[in-house]
Amino acid sequence: MTDSKIHLVLIGGINNSAIVWDEFALHSPPWLELHRRVCPALDNVNDIAAVLLDDLPEEFYLCGFSFGGYVSLAILAVAKHRIKGLILANTQDGADSPGQTIFRQKSLQIASEGGYEKLVAGQADIVFHPDSAGLDHLKVIRERMVSGYGVERFMAHLKACITRPDSRELLSTSSMPVLVVAGEDDIVIPAKLQQAMAENIPDCTYRTIEATGHMMPLEKAGQFAQLVVDWIDARAIHVQGEVS
Repeated sequence: MTDSKIHLVLIGGINNSAIVWDEFALHSPPWLELHRRVCPALDNVNDIAAVLLDDLPEEFYLCGFSFGGYVSLAILAVAKHRIKGLILANTQDGADSPGQTIFRQKSLQIASEGGYEKLVAGQADIVFHPDSAGLDHLKVIRERMVSGYGVERFMAHLKACITRPDSRELLSTSSMPVLVVAGEDDIVIPAKLQQAMAENIPDCTYRTIEATGHMMPLEKAGQFAQLVVDWIDARAIHVQGEVS
């Protein structure tokens, strides 16, 4: 029997547990079945993709946020026939720059010496927009996620970032419909880099959300969810029209 449901797989970033999608889910319609996935503590995006694919629906829309975008691109490379559409949120398609690698290596050293939680706590002003950084409920959610995420997973995923492949050619030669959503004030992955990524993709829609930093799924969950849902809905209607 053919599965008539519309499935959306959600993959979060570094230091994110499944609760990063809680408010997104509140704004999601009943016709969209969400599959929230936390990446296993493996140090290679291809290995992570292989593990996740074993437990995903036969066909699905795929949304990758930040590090989850890197994993989503690894999934696209080996299973594009299963993906109906790709959403990339506050992420990028290139490999690490030398500067990014040095930063991650320093973070690895700090984490290995017992400084993981202090390191992550000190990055709040980087990952959040100034309007969000001081909000108590966001602090509580982030602390809960970090506690559940753990230093082993953190270190593995930093290594996976360092070794991930450049995916620009993969996207530029793909016929996959893609939605790129950027936080206008993202410091971690600036919107201009995400716009350049979108311009490299043949069938791409690019959107931004104002007054939003890197943690867009927490900061502006309602707006983000609405963009994603509307895009999937439009795609689904288009496909139904082709087969009717």
